[in-house]
Amino acid sequence: MNPMMAELKDTLADILNRVELNFDPVEQVILAAELNTAFLAAQNEVAEARRRAVRTLRMQGWGLREIGDATNMSHQRVSQIEMGADRKEKTSK
Repeated sequence: MNPMMAELKDTLADILNRVELNFDPVEQVILAAELNTAFLAAQNEVAEARRRAVRTLRMQGWGLREIGDATNMSHQRVSQIEMGADRKEKTSK
């Protein structure tokens, strides 16, 4: 696993642990909602970065199948990402 991903996984586990250790259910609900909003915002930023990376590769002459093979995605999925179809921004309710 990528060191940055391992660190993120540990950080998320720590945050979730803190939510569960907070015994006041009202505080748990509030904190969980705040975390969800932050996670969704981060997810949208990551999706945009991925779209830019795919577009960069396409401008460099890579084909959809080449990108798919290099990233373990289907060429159809790469096309969806390139077109922004995966970016229907998620929002918390």
